[in-house]
Amino acid sequence: TRPRIVVHSISEFCPKGHRQAKPTRGLSSSSAESEQFPESLLSFSRCSGTVEVHHDGRWMPICQEMWDKEASHVVCRQLHCGEAKETEAEPTPRPVCPPRSTPTKEATLSSQNLCPFLHIHCVGLESTWKQCNVSELCCNGKPASVTCTGSHSVRLVGGGSCCEGRVEIEVDGVWGTVCDDAWDLDDARVVCQQLKCGWAIQAPVASSFHKGTGPIHLDEVSCAGNESQLWDCPAERSHDCGHKEDASVVCSEHQKWRLSGGKDACAGRVEVYYRGVWNTVCDGTWYEEEMSVLCQWLGCSPSGRKLSFNHTQEGRMNYQCSGTEPSLSWCRWHYNNFNLCHQSQAAGVICPSDSSPVPCASLTCRLSVCPSVCPSLSPLTPLPGTAAPLCWEAKALSNWTLLLLCVVLGFLLLVTVLTFTTALLRMRRKHGSFAAWGFARVRLGTWGARQSHGPP
Repeated sequence: TRPRIVVHSISEFCPKGHRQAKPTRGLSSSSAESEQFPESLLSFSRCSGTVEVHHDGRWMPICQEMWDKEASHVVCRQLHCGEAKETEAEPTPRPVCPPRSTPTKEATLSSQNLCPFLHIHCVGLESTWKQCNVSELCCNGKPASVTCTGSHSVRLVGGGSCCEGRVEIEVDGVWGTVCDDAWDLDDARVVCQQLKCGWAIQAPVASSFHKGTGPIHLDEVSCAGNESQLWDCPAERSHDCGHKEDASVVCSEHQKWRLSGGKDACAGRVEVYYRGVWNTVCDGTWYEEEMSVLCQWLGCSPSGRKLSFNHTQEGRMNYQCSGTEPSLSWCRWHYNNFNLCHQSQAAGVICPSDSSPVPCASLTCRLSVCPSVCPSLSPLTPLPGTAAPLCWEAKALSNWTLLLLCVVLGFLLLVTVLTFTTALLRMRRKHGSFAAWGFARVRLGTWGARQSHGPP
């Protein structure tokens, strides 16, 4: 059987574990079997990646040990992707995406057995793989890969993960941006699917993730939404845009976290934004390692005190961490796995602002799960239909309330006393003048009577 070549795409921005599925082989293999390739199929998925050969009825990887630039040139020419790049370009700073913890049935190339691998030997003048020698041997290295000059790449920059950010594409080795003219969810959907980041949640415009640099490669992008690559969509290569109009994407696989219901951003119920909605986290595996990862990601103290809440969101996430991950998305995680979340409650945490623990006496519990944290306190019933916080530091709040009440009452009492005193003074002056005038009249009347009657 003569070998057929297919190049599987290498994600330059997300590890393979993040992918939900392996790249579809059907399109690539059918395109690679023939030397006639439609220009619309010249894309990143066929011009850069690991190389597999269809040999004896199965797809087999090529060993890097015997791979050379002559063989790379042959595969690039056969795929109509130009020539193989002689040297690898300097790595470009890019967002890093964590691996998906949900296992897939298909094994990646890195986990396949090293026996057998194929060794390919080409002179370099061949136009197709039919003219190269193929041998089946064991391999002590990694699978061979190739990057052609006609390759394209796409990435999201400036966001919280490789599934959120400003859209940038690579053309002829130069990274540039995409203008937001006519940019919508259909265009964003193609980018998210291409990066294996789920579906598009938002299609922000006007440089929502800061201005990019370099050329603006595409303008007036008009995808139907079912294209496999962004550059398969109708678009203008000339433009009249500036980088203040850079297009962006937010995909469903992007995650971010917050603590709600606490006195500040470092305490409360754990909520994760995933697939366009806020979800709660199951506390079945919510231990010190998971709390430490989240607290550090939030910029709070790495030490945390576990809390539990009632679930108020439909979606539920489960995390299992070692404690060294940069964020919870780097941990093993599962979404809406009710076997793992069976009879669990919603996870919460207090990440103290310093290393000293939060005294239990300063907390007032509002849900029945709090006595496990504050055994001496009796729980209160949460408000129906609301995401009431579990524990508040209500002592300070009540003290402030009492102080404010005392100030108001003291002010009212002072006003009352001043008003009453002023009224008394006015009345005293008024009555005092009348009494003096009457006394004077009586004295004058007595003296006049004595004058008219003479001495007794």
